[in-house]
Amino acid sequence: MKIITIGSANGYIAHAREHAHPYDEIILTLSGSGTTTLGGQRYAFHAGTIECIPAGMPHAKDSQARFRDIFLGAEGIDVQTDGRAMLLEDDAEKTVEHILLMALRAHHRADQAKMAETLVCAVCEYVRCALSQANYDDEVERFKNHIIENYTDPDFRIGEAESKFGYCTDYLRRRFRQDMGMTPVAYLNHLRLEYACRCARENRDDMPVANLALMSGYYDAHYFARLFKKYTGVSPREYMAATFDETQS
Repeated sequence: MKIITIGSANGYIAHAREHAHPYDEIILTLSGSGTTTLGGQRYAFHAGTIECIPAGMPHAKDSQARFRDIFLGAEGIDVQTDGRAMLLEDDAEKTVEHILLMALRAHHRADQAKMAETLVCAVCEYVRCALSQANYDDEVERFKNHIIENYTDPDFRIGEAESKFGYCTDYLRRRFRQDMGMTPVAYLNHLRLEYACRCARENRDDMPVANLALMSGYYDAHYFARLFKKYTGVSPREYMAATFDETQS
């Protein structure tokens, strides 16, 4: 790893114009809040926000209240962001802030170059570990929300959705199963069948099974009926009839 620069904003500033570097950069906001633009995407930042910016990505910062940050630029940081900017939060003990400030002081002393490098390595390792956990949680949560937003659409396909997230499908499915306890397909069917049960209870005995299937995200009524019986133990028609009888008793 080669340290290019470690510095801190000179006083409190309100605007950092868009620019890019030929090296990776880690920026920690020390105080203030505002909006950071990373690769054309806008994000909120505040004290404790850590920005991981890959080489060549344009970025800028704006704040109504002004801000102060500390930045680290280096080659060979080896923080894997898959070419995307990533945002993290420093912990309650301000671990990254303390280490970066120590690295800043050491970097500007000729006799402490090795210490500066060691401290920068510590920051990078901290960020790597945090990104690993953040990526896992964030990607699974985003994918789960994507399924929730689309599960009643009969044209929605898990395979097509997985490809849009830019991850190896086996990787995403494994992570999803670890977090949710079921595969993405099983989760999709769970949502659809729960919705079908709710619709069946609300419409009781007066809805064609084909309509119930389509409302729940299935074109094939026979396939839907098989899944529904496996899920509830009874057919859709029996389920609606039982619900109707309960309301009449």
